[in-house]
Amino acid sequence: MQLTAKRTNLFNRFSVSAHPKVLAFFSSGDVLSVAEAIHHGVPMIFLPEFNDQPTNTAAVEESGLGVQIRISDLTKDNLVKKFKIVLDSNFRTRVKILSSAYDDRPLSAMSSAIFWTEFAAQHNVSARHPAADVPLHQYLCLDVFAVIGTFIGITAICVMMLLRLVRIIFIVIRKSGNEKIKTE
Repeated sequence: MQLTAKRTNLFNRFSVSAHPKVLAFFSSGDVLSVAEAIHHGVPMIFLPEFNDQPTNTAAVEESGLGVQIRISDLTKDNLVKKFKIVLDSNFRTRVKILSSAYDDRPLSAMSSAIFWTEFAAQHNVSARHPAADVPLHQYLCLDVFAVIGTFIGITAICVMMLLRLVRIIFIVIRKSGNEKIKTE
C-alpha cells in the first residue's frame, strides 16, 4: 500500500476529516482534532507536543480510537507500524462503532449549548468566576511583595549589623595588639 501526503496552506480541516476517502487522521492531538476525528469515525495517529495534547492522546489511545507516537520514537519504521495498526479493518470497525456511540445523544452539541445558555439566562445564573472580584492588592500580588520585601530588608539590616560588629571586633583586636607591642 502506498502512503501519500499532500500539504496545502488553505483548507477546511473539518471537511477534510469528513471526506469518505480519509483512512486515518494524523494530528498533534488538540481537543478540536480529537473531537472531529471521533465525530467522523476516523482512526487517529497523534504526535503530541505540549499542553493538553499528551493527555488527550493518552485518552484516545486508551479508548481504542487511535494511537500515539512520541517525538523521541519518531522513525519511518515506527510511523509505518502505527499506520498499519490504524488501517487494520478491525481497528477501523471499532472506531466507527465508538463514533456512532459518541454521536448518539438526545441533543446535538449546538442544541445543548443553546439550552444551557438559555437556562442560565432564565434562572439568572452567573458565569462570573469569584477570582474576578479579587482585591487590587491581591491581584497585583502586593501582599506577597510586601512579605518578601520585609524579609529581604530585615536580612539586609542583620547582615549590615553583623558586618559592623565584625569590623568593630577587628578594630579592637588591632588596637589591643598595637598596645601590647608598645608596652614591650
